[in-house]
Amino acid sequence: MKALSYWQPWASLMAFEEKKVETRGWSTRHRGPTAIAATQKEPPEWLGVSRRKDAFAKKIIEISEKYKWGEWYWPQPSAGSVRLCGGCGLRYVVQDTSAQGSALCPRHGNPTPNRPYDRSDLGYGAILAVGNLIDVIPVEECRDDLSEQERLFGNYEDGRYAWFFEEITRFSTPIAVKGNRMLWNWDETPYVSAWK
Repeated sequence: MKALSYWQPWASLMAFEEKKVETRGWSTRHRGPTAIAATQKEPPEWLGVSRRKDAFAKKIIEISEKYKWGEWYWPQPSAGSVRLCGGCGLRYVVQDTSAQGSALCPRHGNPTPNRPYDRSDLGYGAILAVGNLIDVIPVEECRDDLSEQERLFGNYEDGRYAWFFEEITRFSTPIAVKGNRMLWNWDETPYVSAWK
């Protein structure tokens, strides 16, 4: 089966069907079942113009609460700032950015009013779901017809392509995998019963 890698939180947005259109700078002739894989690493800072908007962060928080991903999953609204705990390496959010406080997360004794920021709430380096890729078209042909949420979670600049998915089935437990770039091959044979 073909597989497509996504950075988080876009992989989980697809797996939970909060997003059904993926945008890429390239097209494909492939149609049919496609595994939705989450990359092992966090996205680079330059990636995703939309993720720097407060509307994106607020929607992620709303969806995080809906699915219990963790109350403050990446990214954060501009009102907070992310710090790294010196004790465990956990990222956490400081709402009061003027507070000095220690460089420790709440579970290691930081007295400031912080909320945990824990990437373990979402799958990384794993297949999260399988979806049916039904069409790929230039974004110029569809972006005005998409919902506000769909546009918020994609890059619909001219010259890009919209990949339309339907029939997305999420695995109850993510399947560890070493992904790749572009479309890549994944042997789904041992897992077919998990979504059929």
